[in-house]
Amino acid sequence: MEDQGARWNLLADFWAELMLHIALSDNVAGHVEHLAQGGEFVTHVWALLMHAGILERPAAGGD
Repeated sequence: MEDQGARWNLLADFWAELMLHIALSDNVAGHVEHLAQGGEFVTHVWALLMHAGILERPAAGGD
């Protein structure tokens, strides 16, 4: 059972990192256009990150 929990944690970490990586985009006009049409999940994540002051990805190898 512990192995199964570790697998779920790995998947959760992977998808969270992927969504954050995708959402941090320099395409502000594209995100604004999507928000004007109701938005999509990644665009809403982008908006939350922008409001939190997270504007770019950390440097490679950084935590």
